[in-house]
Amino acid sequence: MTDSSHSFYVYAFLRSTDSPVAPKHTPYYIGKGKGRRAYSLNRRGAPRPKDSSFIAFIQEGLTENEAFELEKYCIALYGRVDLGTGILRNLTNGGEGVTGRIVSEEVKERIADAQREEKHRLWGKHLPKETKQKISEAIRGERHPMWGKTHTEESRNKMSRSKQGERNNRFGTRHSQKTKQKMSTARAKYLYELIDPNGDVYITENLLAFSKQYGLVSTSIHKVVNGKSIHHKGWTGRIVEKLK
Repeated sequence: MTDSSHSFYVYAFLRSTDSPVAPKHTPYYIGKGKGRRAYSLNRRGAPRPKDSSFIAFIQEGLTENEAFELEKYCIALYGRVDLGTGILRNLTNGGEGVTGRIVSEEVKERIADAQREEKHRLWGKHLPKETKQKISEAIRGERHPMWGKTHTEESRNKMSRSKQGERNNRFGTRHSQKTKQKMSTARAKYLYELIDPNGDVYITENLLAFSKQYGLVSTSIHKVVNGKSIHHKGWTGRIVEKLK
């Protein structure tokens, strides 16, 4: 149930400078809260302005339901950067829950891994001992179709050479410097979106060069865009898309 007291408000974080997305004094984040929520530093995706004068209260004295509705209206009005519909850093459409949130492929994969792990953990429960034994024998038979067969010395030598050739193809291959450069170029490249502590947005393909330009640690900002760290020196970011 939502709180019916009139202690909620809707607020906006305003840009302190012009950015590629929108000019100074325009909102880059819309939120709903009560008490000191608007001044909290514990948040992701939209850091609080360093100067509190850039925090604007749109309306106060609302019930929680009223605040949810006004928050959704304002987000729809200004639009979201991640959807290409506007200028806000919000990752949801507002209101209760996470409606409209875009889940990254990395997060989807983590969820899938957790589900697979749970299936494996529960595998075989409630099965009779005889059934488990049959499954185990079937798996062993499938894994070892040549089990118990006798091979001649010639066939064993052929098998050994075949396996050695396969290992040589996969491991230990030396490449020329030119080949290495081509392999490096062929590696996946990404387009990154970075947000400074003031909420200004930057787009780059080169995290190393960008980090040097703005005094950041490239390894730390790499963790941020890959979801392994919340922020670095107040900067947040994400991978926008994989480039061909």
